[in-house]
Parts: sequence; C-alpha cells; structure tokens
Amino acid sequence: MPFIRIFFTFLLLFITTSVIWLASSNKLFSAEIDTSDNLGRYMGYGVGIHASDVNYLQAFDDLDPEFVRMEFGPRWDNLAEKIPTGKSVEDYFQYLERNYNGDSPERSVGAKHAHDFLRKRKIKIIKIHFELPYHWRAKDGSNHFKSEHIEDLARFHTAHLKYLKHIGVTVDYMELANEPDGLWNGHIPPLDYARLVQQCDQLFEEHGLGKVQILGPGLTFIHLHNTPAPYFEALKEIGPKHLDGWSTHIWDEAEFTSSKPEYTYGIWKPFFEQVERLDPDRNMPLFVTEYASDITKFGKKEWVSPRAQREDTVVNTWHNAVRVIANSITNLNRGANALVLYRLSDTHWHKTGWGMIMPITKHHFEAKPVYHAVTHSLKKLPLNSNILSPLWYKHDDPITLSILHQEKEDRLYLIAANSTETRQTKKIKLGSQLSNLTVENISSLIETGVTDAVKLTIKDGILSIEMPPISITRVHLLYSE
Repeated sequence: MPFIRIFFTFLLLFITTSVIWLASSNKLFSAEIDTSDNLGRYMGYGVGIHASDVNYLQAFDDLDPEFVRMEFGPRWDNLAEKIPTGKSVEDYFQYLERNYNGDSPERSVGAKHAHDFLRKRKIKIIKIHFELPYHWRAKDGSNHFKSEHIEDLARFHTAHLKYLKHIGVTVDYMELANEPDGLWNGHIPPLDYARLVQQCDQLFEEHGLGKVQILGPGLTFIHLHNTPAPYFEALKEIGPKHLDGWSTHIWDEAEFTSSKPEYTYGIWKPFFEQVERLDPDRNMPLFVTEYASDITKFGKKEWVSPRAQREDTVVNTWHNAVRVIANSITNLNRGANALVLYRLSDTHWHKTGWGMIMPITKHHFEAKPVYHAVTHSLKKLPLNSNILSPLWYKHDDPITLSILHQEKEDRLYLIAANSTETRQTKKIKLGSQLSNLTVENISSLIETGVTDAVKLTIKDGILSIEMPPISITRVHLLYSE
C-alpha cells in the first residue's frame, strides 16, 4: 500500500507539473495581442548614402526615407595640409576654411546641394565620420587611434559641425566614429571612446551645437560570442547622459552562411541587456544605423557574397530581399525605434555591393529586388505608431512578424516575412478589445513566377496568416474598442 500511495503521489505531481508547464508554455507562445504592451515608438527608416546619391531623384521619391546616414567629407588624407595637432576649435575651423575643397573644388557646393535636397523632403540627417586621420593612429600596424589625440578629435568634430553650419549645412544626429571597435577606420578603445563622447557633448553645447544629437556606440557587432562589448562599461563610467541615443550595427553573417531568421533575434540579447541597465526607462531612442543581410545560402541554393566583388551576388536575388525585411522585423521586435539600411547605392570601391540600386548613369539606376521589398514594406509603416511587444513570438517561428499600433486611429499594421522554402502558417490570438478586427488592406510581394496568394483569416478570436515561400506581406487592420 505505501508503494501505491507513493506511486500515485508522484503521478499527481507529474500531472500537476505538466499542466503548469503547458499553461506557461501556452502563455509564452500563444499570448494574445496586447495593444497596451509596446516596446516604444516607431521613428521611421532610412538609408546610408553618398552625397552624390541625391542625383537619383526617383529613388528618394519611391523610398521616401525618414533618415539618411552620410559622410560630408572631404577625404581628409587626400588633403595637402594635414589636420594640425593640439589646436583650438577656432584653429580647426580656419583649417577647414582653407582646405574643405582641397580634394574637390565643388566639395562645399555638393554638400550644400545634398543638404538642401534632403531638407526639402524633410529627411533627417545622421552625420557619420568614417576614416580617422591616419597621422593620429599608431604606426605599429594595429591601426589604433592614439589616446593623446582624443581631445584633438573632439575639437575637430566641433569645428567641422561649425563649418558645415557656416556654409548652410545642418545635421540632426552624429555618430562620432564608424565602428570604433573595428580596425578599418581606426580603432578607438572603449575608455577613449567614452571620453570622446563626453568631450564632444560638452563642446557641442559650448559652441551652440547642442541640437545635434550624439548616437553611439555604433559597434561592428551587436555581440561577440554572447559577450557584451566593454564599450558599455566605459560609457557607464562617464554617464550615458552624454549620449542622446543608442546606435548599433547588426549583420547576420558573423557566424554562419545560412542561419535562420531567429539567429538575428538571439544575438540582440547582450546588447539589449546593457541598454536596459544603463537606460532602464528607455529614455533614449535606439537606432540600427547599419544593417542588411549577408546570408548566402537559402535551402539548397547558394549565391556569392558581395565581398567577392562580383556582379552575380546574393543581393540580386529575391531571397536576399525577403531576408532583409525579416531582419528589419526582428530589429523592431527587439526594441529598435529607427532602422537605417546599408545602403542606397553600390559603393565605388565594389563592382557590386549591398546597395539597393545599381547606378547606370549619373541620374539613372537599376533597382534590385530589395529596393522593391523596402518600398513595399518599410515605407508604409506609420510614423509614431507603437511597436507592440511580441508576446506571441516563438524563437523559431518560420514567419517573422511584427505589429505596430496606431492608437488614435484604431489601426494595427502587420508586417510579415516568410524566408523559408515552404508555405508557412502563423496563428495569433486576439485580445477581447480586438474581437471586431477587420482587414482594411492587404498587400503581398512574391518572387516572379509564384502565383500562390497570401491567405489571411480572422475567426473565433484567432488571426491566421498563411504565406507562400520567400514572400513578404503588409496588412492594415481596423478595430474599435
């Protein structure tokens, strides 16, 4: 008898535990859409550009970006006179007056033209400084930026902004260095980078440039083998108050050539934990200032990466276009407020590249598949809408999906991507406030030759979306309380 009692006791415990586990799993993986639970405000999307890209008028009309990220130049190390050392902001301003057109007689005219073109379209400008002066870097092959020149760089940045303002060019945001953790543009160690942020913030205020918001740290990788970057510890020491917004780059090629979309979702974790630790109330917006996709293998198909400098690369495929949208959705689901794609046009140093367009002439271009995908999907998302927390998201969902909420208009905007090779279905429970949800508009893009349509149904409190392989969908939904 004692044995039977023990047996039934363990059986009851097993059943109770199983019920609790199933209930918690159901809560985690099948939670209702909750319009009151959101990650933050959607500020829009943008593209990285060269100043000359504004010649492609049609691209800006089609894409209608909210932001551009660009370098105004010049190519500093092409100038006959080197940037001096140990000078004041005024000295550096005078240096720029003497040398700004030193590598191109129309440099300042071009900068003003690009600025006016963008401002006419109400596009916000994120200024980036790429190449750090070579003569301020170590000569031992490490390409490290010398610590003793941090003050010089802060004063030079300030003078550069003052000079641009002097010729009629203003910017909204600035990243002080491109990928300071990397070696290609000049490596700035964490403590020196934090010091640069602090000094630029103080100098911008002192010289009437306080409206320029500093974004950072803008690192190469959002994580490295699940280890948070030491730049956050350094920023903690000076106080994150010197930053106006977080920025990061995120690419899905760092570890694998054929990773699934959930890989990108997972690598956000260390970065997001650091942001929440330093800015627990999320007072500062989070910008992804560079991303796309470098996955080259989808199913049994494999293409060449643009790194090979060939014209027949993965970026010319519809598979790549859908993965870029999937990555965009993942970034929204992880808390990004603004997305800036890399980039509008192929760069001059590649035969091809990650650009959304291939230049044909000075004013004409050939659009790649990702161009049409972005125009269809990101362009249509409403600014200032709330990005809903993805409580209904499973880590390995084949359909990558995000929902934005436009509260004043009682609208939900759903954006989804299926980057798998098979037809997939996603089901989401609807809360009681969405019991009368109706479809206002649905628009899908699929690869040429595929005719299978997206199917969306709303029945018995369940929203079900069925998507063909390699496809993206945007849905506008209406409800009333």
